[in-house]
Amino acid sequence: MKKILFIVTQSEFGGTQRYVFEVATSLNLQEYDVLVAAGQGNGELFQKLKIPETRSLELEHLRRTPWPHQIIFSIFEIFNLLKKERPDVLFLCSTTAGLLGSVASAIYKSRYTRMELASQDTQINAENEFLYPEITYKIRGACFKVWKQFRGAFKEKAVERAFIKELENQGLKADAQKQIPIVYGDEKIGFYVPDVIVNNKVLIELKRKPFLTKEDEKQFWLYLKGSEYRLGLLINFGRKLEIKRRIYDKARENTYPRVSAYPEGQNLRRSASKLKVIYRIGGWAFRDPRPCWQNKIILWAEKITAPLKDKIIVNSEIDRKEAIRYKIASPEKIIKIYNGIDINSLNFLPKDEARKSLSQILNLKPETLNLVVGTVANFYKTKGLPYLIEAAHILNSKYKIFNTKYLIIGEGKERPKIKALIKKYNLENQVFLIGRISDAYKYLRAFDVFILPSLKEGFPWIILEVMAAEVPIVATGVGAIPEIIENGKSGFLIKPKDSQNLAEKVKEVILNPKLKKQFINSAEERLKEFTKEKMLQKTKEILEN
Repeated sequence: MKKILFIVTQSEFGGTQRYVFEVATSLNLQEYDVLVAAGQGNGELFQKLKIPETRSLELEHLRRTPWPHQIIFSIFEIFNLLKKERPDVLFLCSTTAGLLGSVASAIYKSRYTRMELASQDTQINAENEFLYPEITYKIRGACFKVWKQFRGAFKEKAVERAFIKELENQGLKADAQKQIPIVYGDEKIGFYVPDVIVNNKVLIELKRKPFLTKEDEKQFWLYLKGSEYRLGLLINFGRKLEIKRRIYDKARENTYPRVSAYPEGQNLRRSASKLKVIYRIGGWAFRDPRPCWQNKIILWAEKITAPLKDKIIVNSEIDRKEAIRYKIASPEKIIKIYNGIDINSLNFLPKDEARKSLSQILNLKPETLNLVVGTVANFYKTKGLPYLIEAAHILNSKYKIFNTKYLIIGEGKERPKIKALIKKYNLENQVFLIGRISDAYKYLRAFDVFILPSLKEGFPWIILEVMAAEVPIVATGVGAIPEIIENGKSGFLIKPKDSQNLAEKVKEVILNPKLKKQFINSAEERLKEFTKEKMLQKTKEILEN
């Protein structure tokens, strides 16, 4: 069974989360063990994953725009998750998850594969040799209990007595008086008394110092080598608890590997060495509307971490070309997989019912929603919602189209700015911010025209859903949108940040029923190119290979 760990930056249900949901829930549970981990958000992704009973996990420190300390915490949170889950595939979705997750995977691989390589030359028949695991687990438990209470605050003898007492509480026999002969040639020349011998099988030396040195480890190795015992533990109750495990077998050479006494040690090494990292990006973040220096840092981070990823999935041709242009990765490493939907699974509300439901949410009379222009978008700067508000103002002031209601379904931190703009243009009775609605696509047929004024996009799922709902579209020609909509045939495409042109195209669709019908028919044909089946098939091919 192949184990897949999906990591996505936020747990709200946006485009990236939709892709993760579609792929994760489509995998055969007889063939795949799936875990979806996500960071900051409203948890809608987790709620949806409960229905098909897909395992999910919230990451405490991962968020869209982390502070420096959160970056460090996130990397090690993901590292610990890798160590715990030991996936075959780490599937990173969205920019922050991709950057931090790839660094965490590199640390994970480096740490455990290096351990494996270090032991390959000298280890003899140790692949399945896990010495005294039950005893060692109990010893480790006793160590943690004593260290947690004392934290290195007492002298070595006091710690030793507490440690022996805790070993006895664990049901182990602890001997602190065992004498081990020191042999020179064939002659016994003295005795060595180790701190503790457990169950006459494990030799233990205890330290109480800030940290262990190489000299401490070397001396301990000589003690173990000169004894009759095969397993030794060097334990330091210092600033942090250190437990060094060594195995000695006289059948081996005089240089010996560091072999974990725990069965999971070997498994971790194997898991780390075979881990594959897939990165799926829904639009490069260095193309977002932000200061140039910030985008340069993001581009630099993408290029630095690209070698840590085995495959990079983009969902548009423009993003594939951008990756090649900026030399993020080689062309053969970059794979294009369009988003896709299953039209038959979409349960749209009829037009009248959708308008009635939305009017109830807004406390309006249903008949007031006679002509509706709308959008579904998170309130991010990249969504260009201020230009929709300005277009509504132009339609009122210049084209005298007063009877239109503008509905925006979504939520986000830009809400106060949008509200201020609505107030500025005296549009409080025409533009309504509905907020976030679960399965918002169901209400699309309430719209006469759909607007997407984005400044930057990847491949917006909502465009495919609007096409399926048979609603004409006016959108900016950014991201993959020109790859979906044929300008003037299956919708109108405009330049971003152009409120005037946006208003003109909306007016043209409203006043031209024949054009509206043309857009709807053409969009129906275009949808055949973007199916859920194609998207899942191409993704599974990557997972299987």
